[in-house]
Amino acid sequence: MKKRMDTKKLEPAIKKNWNNVENLHPVIIDAFSKNLYNEVKEAVFRFYAKDHNFERKLNLLGTFYIKTGTPEQAIELYERNLNSENMTESLCISYAEALEMEEKYSEAEKSIWMH
Repeated sequence: MKKRMDTKKLEPAIKKNWNNVENLHPVIIDAFSKNLYNEVKEAVFRFYAKDHNFERKLNLLGTFYIKTGTPEQAIELYERNLNSENMTESLCISYAEALEMEEKYSEAEKSIWMH
């Protein structure tokens, strides 16, 4: 019942903020906090394509992949986009989390020290 109610509120919020990433971000984060990952899938991809904040969009899509059970996609995303110039602490932690889900523990440990 509660999930259905959350979903009913979610769809209009996504539509209302579809063209404004600054307003769409908190809608997606709120959905994540309620485990409504699949319900915001399109919004996550839209956000990733439109946001100019590299760290924020990478973390959001990486988190989506991790929470929806596809850590290998998160790993590919991080490996494709990260380098020594743009590595931040939060990106290192997210990358390490994805690696750990794939049982790549030594790589995960190394990634934490990349920053």
